[in-house]
Amino acid sequence: MSKLKISIIIPVYNSEKHLEDCLNSVINQTLNEIEIICVNDGSTDKSLEILNKYSSKDKRINIINKKNGGAGSARNLGIEKSNGEYILFLDSDDWIDAKTCEYLYLKAKNNQTDLIIFKMLNYDDISQKFYKTDYYDLLQFKEFFTDSVYNLNDFNDKIFYLAVSPVNKLYKKDLIDSIDAKFIEGLIFEDNPFFFNVILNAKRVLLYDEYFYFRRRVKNSVMSFIDEKHFDIIPITNLIISIFKENNFYKIFQKKVLNKKITLIKHEYNKFEGENRLEFFKLLQDDFNTIRKDENLNEEYKNNLIPRNLDFYINSQKTDDYYIFDLLNENSYLISRVKNLENNYENLKIYRDNLKDKNKRLLEKNHDLKDNIIRIKNHHTELKNRNSELKNELEKVYSSKSWKITKPIRIITNKFR
Repeated sequence: MSKLKISIIIPVYNSEKHLEDCLNSVINQTLNEIEIICVNDGSTDKSLEILNKYSSKDKRINIINKKNGGAGSARNLGIEKSNGEYILFLDSDDWIDAKTCEYLYLKAKNNQTDLIIFKMLNYDDISQKFYKTDYYDLLQFKEFFTDSVYNLNDFNDKIFYLAVSPVNKLYKKDLIDSIDAKFIEGLIFEDNPFFFNVILNAKRVLLYDEYFYFRRRVKNSVMSFIDEKHFDIIPITNLIISIFKENNFYKIFQKKVLNKKITLIKHEYNKFEGENRLEFFKLLQDDFNTIRKDENLNEEYKNNLIPRNLDFYINSQKTDDYYIFDLLNENSYLISRVKNLENNYENLKIYRDNLKDKNKRLLEKNHDLKDNIIRIKNHHTELKNRNSELKNELEKVYSSKSWKITKPIRIITNKFR
């Protein structure tokens, strides 16, 4: 058998509705030297039956059965069993273009990449229409679509705007093994620490301006429910910070990574309602109180958080009632808005004054131009009058007797010229 070029790892959990679409997209890849690792994560529907049917027809499909442990544990097992030179993750609800592996492999080999990041197109399962998002279109990275290879120094703070999803990327297996990159098991948002661990260690990164991945948005997706699983964002943010510290990039990205933590927590908090909101508030309070107990760490947060995140962080210690916490945040927001409006008003006043000065200069210039126009008009009138006088004098000469008498002499003179 030829050397395996790409290992496609597919975590499968109760995906019977769309699994065949997913599998059809991989068995029909134009690149043949692939392995398809399907990790059945304790499915209770007909997913395993579908996997067995496909594996009987295509020997490249390797089915691994395990107890349910989440997508992270399924991907980790897939990585452990993979033999390809590169790794591509695919979710069992989604599908990829038929030329995905061929094009990505050629691009990876030609550029010796550690990581390729490409664009994703969303598909609404209800309306059955495709739609784009700036996030997965990598709109903030247009200048990197040059077929050149980049590294962390080139991206710098922009790494925080890259999609953390594991599925729109081709990973070099050697990189994954060398840093022992693993997904956090038992938590959702497990793709965050994994992504930052990879991007901080990837020396050769290429951004590919093509849609290879089609992401199905379905109502029963794990990311569609807002329940207590989303509490996981708090430990996940701490793991992200740990990743930066372990890779010696914390000091460099301190401001960005601390704000990333608060932003992610705040984003999830605002989704919750009722009891879940109360419970999540208690958890974020506990997390923030742990930070405050460390005087130096507390100062790091205070010195690096942007105003809206700093307000969120500080307001959490002012009350144990999340209703009051919400009011404090709303008040902070309104104060911030008022300040912004006041600043905008002051800026508008400055702008207005500048316009007044400019208008004054233009009026002065216009006045000077008017004076010049008047002088030009007067000069024109003088020239016109002088021209009229010369014309009259010329007519007198032409009508004089002496002009008429000397006409023959002028004719003879012209003949001899």
